[in-house]
Amino acid sequence: MMEETPYKLKKEFPSLNNLLLVREYSIAMYPYGDPLEPSINFIVPDHISAHPFIRRLKMLMCRIIAIQNDFASIEKELAIDTEVLNIILVIRHQYKVSIEEACKEAMRIHDEYVNEFVELQQHLPDFGVHQKDMERFVHYMALMISGLEAWYHKGRSTRYKTPGAYPAPEYGRRVL
Repeated sequence: MMEETPYKLKKEFPSLNNLLLVREYSIAMYPYGDPLEPSINFIVPDHISAHPFIRRLKMLMCRIIAIQNDFASIEKELAIDTEVLNIILVIRHQYKVSIEEACKEAMRIHDEYVNEFVELQQHLPDFGVHQKDMERFVHYMALMISGLEAWYHKGRSTRYKTPGAYPAPEYGRRVL
């Protein structure tokens, strides 16, 4: 998030490449993926976690979810004059195109990432005795992507629609 702050303070759009790199980390999807391993009762060995295939799949997961987040929050962010970190707004600014054209380009980038994720998922390298567990691990990564997408678009939170809104507590009393 520290990488985002200078852009917001200056009301300055990053380049598309800088945005994708910053958002990959700032949206906190790497930590979001960490609980996956204990939830499926398999801890990915360090040497496999460091494998380029797995690192790329994790990067793709983060970027796909960041773009999904940007689509879910575009309505809200159009109303915020300091918002410069949404992929749609960055594309509109960088390429001087309409919101509609920017949405199409953002979706093309999203779909390109999804296609790459699916391609890698279908052609995992041989992880030996861990093969079945790694197939299951990557399958659950894909479920996390689709699960968040459903939450963004089918959930009832005002967080992604109303400027300044935050999620209302789902359980118990609201603490002020």
